Amino acid sequence: TVRLGDWSLAYAIYLDRIELPSTLKSIGVGAMYYLGMRKDFSASGITYVFHSVDAPEVEGEFVENAQSFSQSYNSFGYDLGGLHFSIIYPSNGSGYDNHVYGNSFYEPTSYLPEAAERGTLALIDRIDALDPDALDGDEIAAIRRSYNMLSTTQKGFVTNYQKFTELEAAYNTAQQETPSEPPVTPPEEGEKGGCSGTIGIGSAALMLTVLLLGTLYIVLKKKGGNTK
Repeated sequence: TVRLGDWSLAYAIYLDRIELPSTLKSIGVGAMYYLGMRKDFSASGITYVFHSVDAPEVEGEFVENAQSFSQSYNSFGYDLGGLHFSIIYPSNGSGYDNHVYGNSFYEPTSYLPEAAERGTLALIDRIDALDPDALDGDEIAAIRRSYNMLSTTQKGFVTNYQKFTELEAAYNTAQQETPSEPPVTPPEEGEKGGCSGTIGIGSAALMLTVLLLGTLYIVLKKKGGNTK
C-alpha cells in the first residue's frame, strides 16, 4: 500500500489498533475519520502503528467558511487537534513531530525497532538493477562505497547484498582475465627503417673509395715530381 484513499477507513469505529505498512507514502482526506471512536464517538484507546521511517504525507482538503485550517485535516479520528491518539513508529523515524502529527497524537511511549531508511532502500533498488551481462565498474564501486557507509543495522536490511558481492567478484575476475596489449619493443640500432643495413654497407664502400682515390692521387703526384 502506497496511499490510503480518501475516506477509505472512515467510521471503522471498533478498531483498537491499526498497523500501517512501511510502503505507505500518503494518507488521503478523511482516510481514518472517526477510526476506533465507538458508537458514542468518544476517543478509545486506539493505537496507530507506523512502520515507515518517514511519516506519510497527510493530505488536506479545502473547506469553505472553515473556522480554522484544522478542519482541512481530518485523517486521524477527528478534526485536527480535536482529539489525540497513541502512536508508535520506528526509533529512527522522521517527520512525526510536524504540526499535523503533533496535534493528532500523544508523545510516543515506545518505539518500533530501527527501520530501513530511504538511502538504504535506494541502495537495494540499485543492486536489483544491476545487469550481470553488462556490469559497470563505476556503478559497482559506487554501490560498494554506499554500502560501506551504512550503519551495522542498516546493512542488515540489504537483503540482496549476497547478489551484489557475487556480481562484484565476477566483475573483478573479468577485469583480471582481460588480456593486456603486449608492450611495444623499440627496434635495436641498425634495424630502423628496413634499408638501414644497406645504407651501412654503402657508407663503408664510399669511404673505401675515397681512401683509394686519395692514395692514387698521392702516388700520381709523386710520380709527376720525379719526372721533373
